[in-house]
Amino acid sequence: MDNLTLLGFFLNGLYIIFAKLFIISVTLTVIILSLPVIGVFSVLRQIVALLGKLLIGLEIVPLFDSHMAAEDIYGIEALSMTVSLVGNAPVIDKSDIIDKVRDNLLEKRDKSGNLQFPELKCALRPYLGYLFWEPVKRFDLERHVLLYEGTGLPLPDWSDPDAMRKITSQTLRSRCWRKGAPLWEIIILNNVPRSHLPRNSCNGSIFIWRFHHVLMDGYGTFKVLMQLFGKFDKVKDSVVPTTLSIYDGQITWDKFQSICTAPFKITEVCLPIVRCPIALPAIFKSNGNKILSHASLTVPLDDIKAIRKKHNVDLASILIAIIAGGIRQFLVKYEQKIPNRLGIMCPMPMPNHPDKLTNYVCGGVFPIPLREQNNVKRLKEISAINPVLRDKSVVPLTHFVGKLAGVFPQFLWIAYKTMFPLPPLYFSNLVGPAKPLVLDEMIILDIKVGINLPMNGPRGFCFAFLTYDGLATLAVSAYNEYLESNEHADELLKYCREEMTDLGL
Repeated sequence: MDNLTLLGFFLNGLYIIFAKLFIISVTLTVIILSLPVIGVFSVLRQIVALLGKLLIGLEIVPLFDSHMAAEDIYGIEALSMTVSLVGNAPVIDKSDIIDKVRDNLLEKRDKSGNLQFPELKCALRPYLGYLFWEPVKRFDLERHVLLYEGTGLPLPDWSDPDAMRKITSQTLRSRCWRKGAPLWEIIILNNVPRSHLPRNSCNGSIFIWRFHHVLMDGYGTFKVLMQLFGKFDKVKDSVVPTTLSIYDGQITWDKFQSICTAPFKITEVCLPIVRCPIALPAIFKSNGNKILSHASLTVPLDDIKAIRKKHNVDLASILIAIIAGGIRQFLVKYEQKIPNRLGIMCPMPMPNHPDKLTNYVCGGVFPIPLREQNNVKRLKEISAINPVLRDKSVVPLTHFVGKLAGVFPQFLWIAYKTMFPLPPLYFSNLVGPAKPLVLDEMIILDIKVGINLPMNGPRGFCFAFLTYDGLATLAVSAYNEYLESNEHADELLKYCREEMTDLGL
């Protein structure tokens, strides 16, 4: 071995040592500075929770859920979600749905005799800077199960081939939540022409489950829907997260080491995010109006499984690589500067309490390569990051950190989200039921998920992925600075499809 080779090994080892020391110093500094602040607000929250229980008799909103409501909940920009189930029955009986909601959700009790989903009959009440669940005294179920014609929304023009997408946009963007009422509703649209339905030869119906994100997350949504259908067993094997915690009640020396090193693993992966732009520059000129454009792309799930088998990588890495490649092509098409890396928030699931609506999903924010032209290299680089974020010691820590967000009062979270919105890319990955669902005798042909981005939301693109019955749907939403129209949204997804095809070749 010559002197130059030895010098190279020496310099490389020296660089690794200094890099590790830097990561250690940053991690310890963050921990030391944040612990007193978190401790003070944790005590404050416990005091407010106790006062709320003693003085007004209410339960405080759980830690993780509370920061999901750091916005104007009663504005049209509230962070709401919809799950649309398209079925083959021409008419869904409203009274039948009301009976199912009452019997399977509102009056469903656990083994202890307590209501299983009490939040469905509660409204949010602020008290001393924190949110509490307040039972609605005069709860009217009729006001939560509606026919589309009774919502006041424009009736669909079925001669318009884009009618279904407009319905989704209207239910997301044009309805506000009623103050003092639970933050959910079911909208039924009957007699949808077969020309607007997938894989169907007769008219059908749309069942829209709409809710604010503080009420439940993606897993909680399917849990409630399956409970409503009386088919809860179907959701157990298909959407329950498989990520396991290292905490099984016994601590060994190996586990203790893993717990101690978890903060440094997170820092090493996420530290490069500080060099990423916090927003994408506007691609299109906007007149100041926040118009939401969106589109979805459905492909056989086997296409994605083939990519996973060929490259031996996890599903999330494949999806993020497809998104990154599609965005890269889109930026090139419109002559935009390609950043070296871009931050993406990708939620990571954790096992939840069996009687709660929320699965405590916490987001991992990390940089993804955009300037890399080779899509296989891009995929490999992304797949090297994902296993760390899903490490059995890292996931519980990230879960814990995500829950800590709830210790801060609402006004601080609102101020923070106004100044520092989500990263330019947001990705939500939902694994839906593997087999077709049936509501009474109506076969569910398709499931769509829509998210209403808040005004101060991601300054870039929001993606969602859902699997159902052997099909995979990738959807994208963005304001008109990034997607000037639905046609641009379709174009972006076309580039994502091309990336998927290239990776599968």
